[in-house]
Amino acid sequence: MRWNSSFFKCLSVSLVLVMASCKNDPNQTKLTYMPDMADAPTVKPQQDYLDPPNGSVAQNAPLYPPEDQVEIWEKTLSNPYYQVSKKSQEIAREEGAVLYETNCSPCHGKTGKGDGTVTDKYPPPPDLTNELYAERRDGFFFHKITVGGPIMPSRGAETYTHERWKIILHLRTLHKAGSAQSQEQGGSDESEEESQ
Repeated sequence: MRWNSSFFKCLSVSLVLVMASCKNDPNQTKLTYMPDMADAPTVKPQQDYLDPPNGSVAQNAPLYPPEDQVEIWEKTLSNPYYQVSKKSQEIAREEGAVLYETNCSPCHGKTGKGDGTVTDKYPPPPDLTNELYAERRDGFFFHKITVGGPIMPSRGAETYTHERWKIILHLRTLHKAGSAQSQEQGGSDESEEESQ
């Protein structure tokens, strides 16, 4: 049996590669015949290879007042959807109704009365159609959605900034519906008293 010269060439190349990869110096990279994922850089979940420096803020990040100063949020933040056309505002309000249905109605209920589907297991939230809440500015609600409250979890991570403003547009329609309903009930109570 005659050995082929190509066999010896392959054998010598393999031996060179094996010997080169057996270095014990940790400061030198391994010689690999085929690149693989074993030596690829790894990052933690939800991180990038180039993280921003600690304490940096993205250029398009919204800047909020300190979390514990609700009054400042209420005074300084205003809903940007009041500055668009009525048609765009109505589209945003409809999107806010869908977002409210998804994120808020399990606790607050579809009408904002605090009669959601989970209130039998958890303490019921306040009635959002109450006059006390109807008189609040939009910044107050933005704070509550972003930061949360004593029994309300924060929804700042689950919703984008523009989605929170859309939810507040829908809340305003719930306030109007709640005040109209209370006026009807108040009017019917007065007529009953007059008839007696």
